[in-house]
Amino acid sequence: LFAKKILGFLTEVESMDQKKRVEFIDKLKLEKPHDYEKVGEVLLFSIDSANSVEKCKILGKIYSAIAKNEINYQDFVSLCSVVDRLNINVIPTLKMWANDSIGVKGAYSEELEELATYGLIKSTVTTTIDVHNKDRFHVSHDATRLGKLLYRVALSE
Repeated sequence: LFAKKILGFLTEVESMDQKKRVEFIDKLKLEKPHDYEKVGEVLLFSIDSANSVEKCKILGKIYSAIAKNEINYQDFVSLCSVVDRLNINVIPTLKMWANDSIGVKGAYSEELEELATYGLIKSTVTTTIDVHNKDRFHVSHDATRLGKLLYRVALSE
């Protein structure tokens, strides 16, 4: 099972230019040796605890993003942490929010609450009182910076 997870991760990493991978590793070793060790630890813990190969593929894309200097170390750790906790069944809902293409239709409130607990979307409730003194509630949901980042580096097709 661990071999399948590693293979899923490597499938995504291999799509990245080998020269860029080597440059990233060499640069990290030289300039930030502490981060070099931490990146490896974060990845191994995340891959080991992943409960699906799909999560490992997402981790591979996140690793590729840090290696291409598209994200910083803090975002890398945050994204790996989110993927570690992520219920794989809510990924389609996250794609809707982060892509800003579909909106609220088709998503269950439980999925939205779950995505909010990961810090990937934010919910805003507004209330108004109409002329008949009736309260009106409107809930809007938007992807957070972290949600959009996860979508951009690992979930967009």
